[in-house]
Amino acid sequence: MRHLRKTLTLIIVLFFNSSCSIFGGGDEEVGTKNRDIKYAQPKAPYKQLLLSSADAVWQSQKTGSTIAINSLCNKEHKSSLNSLKKNILSGIDDLKIESSKRITYNQSEAEKIIAHGTTEKVPIKVSVLIFKKRDCTFDIAYISRASLFSKEISVFETFLEGLVVP
Repeated sequence: MRHLRKTLTLIIVLFFNSSCSIFGGGDEEVGTKNRDIKYAQPKAPYKQLLLSSADAVWQSQKTGSTIAINSLCNKEHKSSLNSLKKNILSGIDDLKIESSKRITYNQSEAEKIIAHGTTEKVPIKVSVLIFKKRDCTFDIAYISRASLFSKEISVFETFLEGLVVP
């Protein structure tokens, strides 16, 4: 289980580093995080991790699955949801998108994606919600080993229901 947690922590870092590349190159600061997001932290067995690459990350102490929020605010950023989706998912090898649908979320157009593939040869499955509101872009993700995805997806869905971006 310890190896599983380390692997999923690596996956979340790789996932959000690839999503940061959406907004510019290298180490250059290209925007700020949105500080107005309101949410209820996922309940046990989830525990918060401190990673500078995301707004907030929680990892299940039971399955190693993660729930994460990433935001970036930049008035100059004009990427489409489709472009954002491609960049965010670029960190997954052997990517296969199971479903992708446009929805309204927090009074904004959003895209919800379920995909699977591998990272570091580990089979993973993700559910990602991407949306833009005013000058900010948000991606909220549930990342799990493929075989454990269904065990805690309901925790992620509940988390999404309670998340508010004013």
